[in-house]
Amino acid sequence: MKKYLLLALTLFFVQNSFAQNDNFNATLWTQVSAEFRALTLQTYKNATKNLESALKDKNWSAEISQREGFEDLTPCVILDIDETVLDNSNYQGQLVLDNSSYATKTWDKWIKMAKATEVKGALNFVKEAKEMGITVFYLTNRKCIERDDLACPQELETIKNLETLGFPKVKKEEILLRYEREEWGSEKISRRQEIAKDYRVLMLFGDDLGDFIPEVKKKITFEQRFELVENFNDYWGEKWFILPNPTYGSWLGILGKNKSEFLKGYKTNSEMEQSSDEKN
Repeated sequence: MKKYLLLALTLFFVQNSFAQNDNFNATLWTQVSAEFRALTLQTYKNATKNLESALKDKNWSAEISQREGFEDLTPCVILDIDETVLDNSNYQGQLVLDNSSYATKTWDKWIKMAKATEVKGALNFVKEAKEMGITVFYLTNRKCIERDDLACPQELETIKNLETLGFPKVKKEEILLRYEREEWGSEKISRRQEIAKDYRVLMLFGDDLGDFIPEVKKKITFEQRFELVENFNDYWGEKWFILPNPTYGSWLGILGKNKSEFLKGYKTNSEMEQSSDEKN
């Protein structure tokens, strides 16, 4: 009896330690919900439908810095990688199981494993774009860190991961990592502009507002980010396609340490009146 009681108590504490991790529900939803898969398939399916019209319209560009002189450039699409093309929820899941948080060392170990899975819909979209003669660029904030006597082994490992999943051959110049050049920081605008010199950008894909708009990762409120989304209303679902990521991102980073203050609930009218009376 004591043996079973001890086992039950152990399971209780283990389950509760997982539940206390901020990412438990978010990671579980990403891994097991049919809804997540439906959302990603829906996103890429709708984007594929727009490819032909985007290709034919010479005035079509998804890059806001590309304003003129791009009409006859080679067409391309730009995709973020993590949580847009590659699903890293197993990495996030291990963090939950270990009751730990993101660290450069563990993340780099995960990249080296090249075990990320496909965000469903991404592979079919990339194949379709390639068949139409559209160049595909992968623009990622995976960081170049010297290891194994290589300046940027993460690039080769990411290409290996993509090609293992069946993605068409990726040329090294088609994947742009953070700090692959000194000036390529976490803001992706400089890399997009580099691509836009020689290519007409038909579509952008990402899981973070920063994959589309610069300067949205710090010194900004969530209300201001809401306004930016509204300002670019015509882009969403036609030129810009965003994937769901509840586990991490700049949306979380801008809130600071005391995130609970942003959580809203509700009270009935009588409860609000009572609360007001108590304050008075």
